[in-house]
Amino acid sequence: MHLYNKLILLLIGVFILTPFTQAQTPNITDSITTAYSDTTSVNAHFQSSNSLTDSIIDFARKYLKKPYLYRPNPQIRFDCSGFSSYVYSQFGYTLKRSSAEQAEQFEKIDRKQLRTGDLVFFSGRRNNKRVGHVGIVTRAYENGKFEFIHASNQSGIVISHADEDYYARRFIKAGRVIVDSIPVSPQIAYTDTLQIPTEKKAPTDKTEINTASTPESPVYHLVRKGDTLYSIAKKYSLSVSSLKKQNRLVNDKILPGQKLLIRNLNS
Repeated sequence: MHLYNKLILLLIGVFILTPFTQAQTPNITDSITTAYSDTTSVNAHFQSSNSLTDSIIDFARKYLKKPYLYRPNPQIRFDCSGFSSYVYSQFGYTLKRSSAEQAEQFEKIDRKQLRTGDLVFFSGRRNNKRVGHVGIVTRAYENGKFEFIHASNQSGIVISHADEDYYARRFIKAGRVIVDSIPVSPQIAYTDTLQIPTEKKAPTDKTEINTASTPESPVYHLVRKGDTLYSIAKKYSLSVSSLKKQNRLVNDKILPGQKLLIRNLNS
């Protein structure tokens, strides 16, 4: 009889404690799902920005070793601010003409917050604390050091390091052109930079092939006259290097009528 009473008490204790334990147990599945969703959202946000800056830097690197005052066209010559203006103009951003004006055009940012694509400003040869030179950041480090591409009057288009004595003594400030991948300039060359949701309509441009209506189909772009790898990569939020890789391109040359793979949805 004594053993029977113990068994009864044990069973009563189990029934009492079970609901309490379940109430105190967190919903692990919900927590993991929320964390994953937030991470995916953040990564998607930065992916767009990174793809744009990658394309900008890739485009700027095309002109490495070109001489100072090199002219890509009759209207442009590559002094320092002419180079930064020209590079950004290819992606829909209008920069002011001189390095001093560009320094005033964009809000100052801390060196430790630098990202690729940011502008860095230096005093000129007189080192009088007035902006006289500008470059585009190609690599940024957490300690505030950076590398930048610029038009040097002695070496032409080169990549320099912030630790080089000449530039370390002349650094003045940095500014950010690309904020959340949206041009801050009032003049935008590309009208598709701001993507505003609208009612879906049948496509009217027959020069582009987009089979996204069938989820299993890849997406292509049919090259038109005036297209460049950089403008196409920007339009689809890709880096030029990834666009070239998936189309097995060995150089930057493309021709009107050529079909480029943009996204393979089966991969």
